[in-house]
Amino acid sequence: MPRGTESILLVEDDPTLRQVAATLLSRLGYQVLVAGSGLQALRLAKERSPATLDLLFTDVVMPQLDGKELSERLLALHPEAKLLFTSGFTENAIVHQGVLKAA
Repeated sequence: MPRGTESILLVEDDPTLRQVAATLLSRLGYQVLVAGSGLQALRLAKERSPATLDLLFTDVVMPQLDGKELSERLLALHPEAKLLFTSGFTENAIVHQGVLKAA
């Protein structure tokens, strides 16, 4: 199986999901920075700057700072980063709450 080498900022407010995802990504060779909230993720991203951050892998719906706002702030610090949004909510619920636009 191919192995990754990129750096991933994983943001998930559910501790069990966060741990499982971090473990799996680490086993695949990725350098994983883990945050339990959007605010914690921003602190990690600022500490990492100017080093490259390849991917923001974030939950969409989180307290205090949702995934969309986090991604906008993070891209200001790391414009090279790619974005991957995830959620336990349906696309319909996320779009109707105005968190993300329909694809």
